Amino acid sequence: MKDIKAISIDWEGTVVYSPKDEKPWPLDCISKLSILLQAIFKEEGIFSFINTGRQTPFVEAIFASKIIVPIKGCPSITENGSCLFYPITNTFKLNPLITEGKLKRFLFERVGLERLVQQLGGKMELGKNFMFSARPPENIKVVDFYSEIKKEIQALIDDKIVEITYSSSAVDVTIYGVNKITGINFWCDIMGIGKQHLSAIGDSAGDNSVLQEVTFPMAPANAADDTKAIVSQKGYISPYPICVGVIDAIGKIVHTAGLQKMCQDFIKEA
Repeated sequence: MKDIKAISIDWEGTVVYSPKDEKPWPLDCISKLSILLQAIFKEEGIFSFINTGRQTPFVEAIFASKIIVPIKGCPSITENGSCLFYPITNTFKLNPLITEGKLKRFLFERVGLERLVQQLGGKMELGKNFMFSARPPENIKVVDFYSEIKKEIQALIDDKIVEITYSSSAVDVTIYGVNKITGINFWCDIMGIGKQHLSAIGDSAGDNSVLQEVTFPMAPANAADDTKAIVSQKGYISPYPICVGVIDAIGKIVHTAGLQKMCQDFIKEA
């Protein structure tokens, strides 16, 4: 895979367990992943970045704590494609698809979304400025919660006001035209790297649009069946879950013997 110049990495359900799993982050494995990503950039010039539905302050905390060491000049994608966040300068760029008019309409409709989620017994995720996310009630699957919300807001979807998808832990509603793949398009424009030079790893429906379009899609063992179906067509599904699966998958991209051995050693130590 010598043509890969950057790796898009989903966070929850991919590097760490989904919140619904109620498991601690595998910090030792994440530390190894961070070392690996820095080594890959140094030796092969391959960028890596987070591509998540989580809010920008969440990603800021990941980098500020040095859980993952940022690569200079490389932004991560937050709020499902809404923002590019630069962790070293602590600045962000808004996806140009988010116009003032679209944002104003979305914020107006957001009030109704909050009311709907309360009625359905879900929990709204706080701190998101350009999208809306909600977690299902206990004992309700995310996909079922997604179907219920989608049914209630179908008119907004049909009128191209919003888009809806879901991750392993939450239902995500974004401004129409804004999602992880348009976030990738924005990232590519800024970085001057085409999607034909991208790899990506993800675990759920919110990642599928990205996995369909990059050159080499990847997934950990715990990924959803529909995600695995997409990845299997031209990519790699790791036999390992979560962070170990990410390290294993990255080992299929690098081509220097030293980096391949680093991946193998980290997997053995996990």
